[in-house]
Amino acid sequence: MDRKELAIKLENFKQACQAKGYITGELYFDEAYPGDTSSSFIVKMMVKKSWMDTMSSTGKA
Repeated sequence: MDRKELAIKLENFKQACQAKGYITGELYFDEAYPGDTSSSFIVKMMVKKSWMDTMSSTGKA
């Protein structure tokens, strides 16, 4: 997946998460290996504590 395709998919993901109240603000992404655009990407986002707490509960991590 190239950077442009990822940006489109992340926009849909961001809108769905914001609609459910999981995240605030924007999503950002960078190459996992800077300069290598064929590599994996790291997605950065600000999540709400209430959602993060459910993700780190026993048995869900």
